[in-house]
Amino acid sequence: MRVKIKQEILQLIAQHDGKWYWYQIDRYLSINHPEIPGPYLDEIKVLKEEGLIDERKFYGSQFRLYWITDAGRARLQ
Repeated sequence: MRVKIKQEILQLIAQHDGKWYWYQIDRYLSINHPEIPGPYLDEIKVLKEEGLIDERKFYGSQFRLYWITDAGRARLQ
């Protein structure tokens, strides 16, 4: 089930490329998948380690936004 969540996180990041941070992803998944408890930080960490997403600090903010990488796009296809 956690593999499914990891794939969905990748899809969400692709759909909202550079516009969403952890909390928005967490809220979306918590509402749409209440059977799989969050937080989903472990899955995000694995996606970063696999080179499928990139994390960048938002200017003047503590929030880190997520971007999909070319490898992430390839994984989705």
